[in-house]
Amino acid sequence: MIALFGSALEHKSLIRDLVIRDISARYKGTLLGMVWALLNPLLMLGLYTFFFTLILKSKWGVGDTQANYGLMLFCGLIVHGWMAEVLSRSPDLLSSNRNYVKKVVFPLDTLVWITVLSSLFQVFLSLVLLCLLALLMGNGLSWTFFLLPLVLLPLFALLLGLGWFVASLAVYFRDIGQFMGSFLTLLLFTSTAFFSLETAPEVIRSFLLFNPLTIIMDSLRDVLILHRQPDWRLLAVHAVVSFSVMWLGYRWFNKTKAGFADVL
Repeated sequence: MIALFGSALEHKSLIRDLVIRDISARYKGTLLGMVWALLNPLLMLGLYTFFFTLILKSKWGVGDTQANYGLMLFCGLIVHGWMAEVLSRSPDLLSSNRNYVKKVVFPLDTLVWITVLSSLFQVFLSLVLLCLLALLMGNGLSWTFFLLPLVLLPLFALLLGLGWFVASLAVYFRDIGQFMGSFLTLLLFTSTAFFSLETAPEVIRSFLLFNPLTIIMDSLRDVLILHRQPDWRLLAVHAVVSFSVMWLGYRWFNKTKAGFADVL
């Protein structure tokens, strides 16, 4: 674990520069530029809210207003969007950076750090938008807002670990990239993105908790919308699993990276 963070700290300048370049390249040449970073989640929120509240008449377990449902839904979409961004990019991470793979001195593990951190920028903007919408809808914020880093940290660790696993496996098994879209859709619809855990049938609640997104989604809603502390027991379990996946993913990546250049 020390080596994992030591490598990131040693190459922090490189990671920072490549994160900035990655974010800039994403919107380079577009008419609206960085505005898309806010417009995309806003459009998605509007579409889902319209469909679920006006057409399906869906209501959230903690409130019956469309505003409450929209905010709760947005929390879920932010969490899923972060994982979707990282895991959809990870299969091509090494094949699209062959020039780095061929360089003996380039720290390949930093590519996953760059992917997770650049996608965190989109998460940050979405959270700012969520907080502004909450204030406009009279929901407000409370001291639990400052617990936000503790809520997101386990998911950050999990995404690093999964990113290292997926990036390395995709070098040898190209089918992973084709499978990832279906897998991410499955994760979305087996999480609590569209409904509260309390309203789910008793028989599937335990199943929903095995989804790595559920606890983070509900914890984010707790601290930002419901103004209460998250379930620390569930969050602690998630953190232990996530940091274990991160460590194992890092170890796996470093054990398999010797063959990347030969395959690519």
